[in-house]
This record gives sequence, structure tokens and C-alpha cells, in this order.
Amino acid sequence: MRLRRLYYLRNRRGKSARIIENTNVRAKKLNDAERQAFLEEKARMEAEKIAAAEALAKEKAAEDAAKAAEEAAAAAAEGEAKE
Repeated sequence: MRLRRLYYLRNRRGKSARIIENTNVRAKKLNDAERQAFLEEKARMEAEKIAAAEALAKEKAAEDAAKAAEEAAAAAAEGEAKE
């Protein structure tokens, strides 16, 4: 114990002589709750990014398939016109 704390407690008896340890348990719990909320929000945003990327990839694939089908139809039409 530090000397100044001992001087403070020298003339005290009973409950007033108790030393309260500052553990910051409440602050730690609040920080843990905030950290958990932040991590959940981060995971949600990451999932949204992945879903958006997958949707974009599907849309791009559909556009490419449609373009390929149009080109194939155009090539078939040219082939028939040449015959």
C-alpha cells in the first residue's frame, strides 16, 4: 500500500476504513458491449458487400450470356443469308 493511503486510513475504523479497489469493471463491460456491437456491424457490412458482389457477378454473367446469344443469332442469320 502506498504511504498516503495509510495516512488517510490511520484514524478510521469499520466501513470507512475499507479500501475500494478501482477495477473499472463497469467500464470494461461497456467497452466489451461496444466492441461486440462494432464487430457485429462490421460482419453485417461485410456480408452486404459479399452479397452485392455476388449479385453484380450474376448480373454481369447474365448480360454476357445475352450478348453471346445475340451474337450467335446474328452469326446464324448471316450464315443463312450467305447460302
